[in-house]
Amino acid sequence: NELTITTLLITAWSVIGDVTGPGYNWSNDMDLTYNATTNLWVGTADLHAGQYKFRANHDWGLNYGMGAVAGKLDPAGPNIVLPAAGNYTITLNLGNPPIYRYTIVKN
Repeated sequence: NELTITTLLITAWSVIGDVTGPGYNWSNDMDLTYNATTNLWVGTADLHAGQYKFRANHDWGLNYGMGAVAGKLDPAGPNIVLPAAGNYTITLNLGNPPIYRYTIVKN
């Protein structure tokens, strides 16, 4: 009834899961870097096989996991599976709300 809007200042997006080092457990965020030219969040790293999610500000309050469609993210969705270790480039596209997408490409 009050028509209240809540905002959240997002200063970082990261990947978290047992795919990221050091330690390869769910306590290590891999920060993504914002590219102002492409309007994408991007990161490249050596990753282990395992599972991961995206989250804002290194906090679970806003996180995204696997959506029903390949490459689409859902709020608090299930973990995303990375089947093989390797060097990957991960891209997070938040440019078409509320449809957020990601890519992960083995280099």
